[in-house]
Amino acid sequence: MPKGKNQKLKLMTLKDILYKKTDKEHSLTMGQLIDELEKRDISAERKSIYDDFKTFDDLKIPYKKVKKGKETFYSIEEREFELSELKLLVDAVQASKFITEKQSGEFIGKLEGLCSEHEKKQLQRQVYVSGRVKNKSENNVFKAVDVIHNAINENRQIRFKYQQWNAKGELEYKNEGRLYKVSPWALTYDNSYYYLIAYDEAADRIKYYRVDKMSGVMGSDERRLGKECFKNFNLAEYMNKSNFNMFEGKRGGVVLKIKKELIGVFYDRFGKDSVSVISSDDNSSTIRFEVGLNEQFLGWIFALKDVEIVSPESAKKMAREMLERELGKY
Repeated sequence: MPKGKNQKLKLMTLKDILYKKTDKEHSLTMGQLIDELEKRDISAERKSIYDDFKTFDDLKIPYKKVKKGKETFYSIEEREFELSELKLLVDAVQASKFITEKQSGEFIGKLEGLCSEHEKKQLQRQVYVSGRVKNKSENNVFKAVDVIHNAINENRQIRFKYQQWNAKGELEYKNEGRLYKVSPWALTYDNSYYYLIAYDEAADRIKYYRVDKMSGVMGSDERRLGKECFKNFNLAEYMNKSNFNMFEGKRGGVVLKIKKELIGVFYDRFGKDSVSVISSDDNSSTIRFEVGLNEQFLGWIFALKDVEIVSPESAKKMAREMLERELGKY
C-alpha cells in the first residue's frame, strides 16, 4: 500500500488535532482522526496512525485511549495548564488596569491556544471589576517590564521619558520630555499597576515610577548606583510600611481604636503578623502597626468610620489639619 501524501506532517498534525479537538470531556475515534487528517490534506491508514501512537509513547506525549464497545476513543487530557488555571489568568488579564483592551484581547487569544477548542469557549468570559479603568496609553508595558528585568539582571541603569495626565485628559511628558536616568532595583504590582522601585542619583534617594507611564524605556551601559540604599531593602516592608497606596510617608507606629468587626480589614491590608492587638473588649479593639503616614492613609481610615487615632500625636495633628482644610471648602 503506497504511503499517503504529506506524511512528514502527519505526526505533528495528529498531535495538533488531539490538542485542539479533545480534552477530558471530548475524544475522537480512529475514523474521526482519519477524517480530520483528510481535512488537512493528509491521507492516512489505521496502521500508520497506530505506529504514530507508538511514537507518542516513545516521546511520552500523554494521550489517553479508552475502549467503549467496539470503538476506541483517543484524547489528550493533560496540558501544561489546567482549565481552572487558564480561567484565573484570563480573569487577571481582564481586571488589570495597566493592560490595554487591545493587549488584553491578544493576550487572552494566546491563552486560548493552550486548551482545546471546546474549553476555549469557557475562556471567553467577561470579568466585571468595580471602578476598573483600562490603560489608554500607547506605552508597551510588557516590553518595558522586560527591559527593566534585563537591566536589573545586568546591573545597568535605564532611561525613559515619564508621562502625566493633563486637564484635557491627554498624556503629556513631564520634565519637558527630558530623559529620566535611574538605577532599577525592583518591580512591584500594587493596586492593579506595575511600579518600578529605583535609585535616583540626582535626588540621592529611592523613588518609584508607574511603568505604564514610562515611555521609550531603554537600557544603558552605565552601571547601577544606589547599592547602599538597597543593601537592607525589604520590598514587602517598603510597600506595607513606608508608603500607602504608593504614596510615601514617614514610617512609624500607629495605634488605633477600632470597632471590633473591622479587625479583619486591617489584617487583610497590612498582614496578620504586622498588626498587634493591644487590648480588646466586646465592642472595640486597640491595635498597633507600622505604616507610611500620609493623607492617603488618613483618608482610608476616615472612610472606614468607627476608627479613632490614639497615637502618635503627629498623626492626630495631620488628621485635624486635613479635616479643617476640607471643611473650609464648604
